[in-house]
Amino acid sequence: MFGKKESEKDVADRLRSLKQARPVEFSTLQKEALAKARETDREAYRRAVYKIGMVMTHGGDEARCVVRDISDTGAKIVLEGGLALPAEFRLLIDGYRAPADATLKWQKKNEAGVSLA
Repeated sequence: MFGKKESEKDVADRLRSLKQARPVEFSTLQKEALAKARETDREAYRRAVYKIGMVMTHGGDEARCVVRDISDTGAKIVLEGGLALPAEFRLLIDGYRAPADATLKWQKKNEAGVSLA
């Protein structure tokens, strides 16, 4: 793979085997367990997105961010730079409603989970 030259035949054989592989399917019980786990983990289902956003603190600081998932009640954002978020701020998301009041739930380095009002 990496650092090793593969012949065209090796590549063709590998592609052929990938095409012939059967898809892995979850059993009905696994699907139900996953759905139940999602319901209990969060108040609302979050969908994956890739939206540009802007964090605006009440002190006037601004930072760009990327919104990675969103629901009616919250979002996960990835901050540009190392801004330590305050407990409350405004979040503007491209293509979504007007700036929302946001409450910080957790922050690990440049990632944060927020609830939206």
